[in-house]
Amino acid sequence: MSAAPANRILEVLAEPVALRIVRALAAEDHTQAQLVTRLQLGQSVASRALKLLRVVGLAESDTPRSVIRLRVESEVKQLLLAADRLAEAILVVDQADQKTLTRETRRTVIRANQSADATPRDRTMEPGA
Repeated sequence: MSAAPANRILEVLAEPVALRIVRALAAEDHTQAQLVTRLQLGQSVASRALKLLRVVGLAESDTPRSVIRLRVESEVKQLLLAADRLAEAILVVDQADQKTLTRETRRTVIRANQSADATPRDRTMEPGA
């Protein structure tokens, strides 16, 4: 079987059930029945996800009812680790952006209040009024 293009592999891994199965298989090999039980999946849902994983070359088994394993286990584990690190980095940046946004929002409110305080409130005191 030829290797699927990277974008197709990522599309399959974007499927939540397929990703949960890959994470479970990264920990240890399982039969489909074990995956259904462990991940609390419907049989047809698990079958569909496993078919996708097989088509792109990520999962394999000797027979339909035998143990399913990752084909390129170390690379898949590295990909999962990289994805986890990327998600963590994005979270850190988002939190920093939120703090900056909060500071800027506060500054904007303070400036607006200062501008409001600087404008004359009682125009009756102006000459000629």
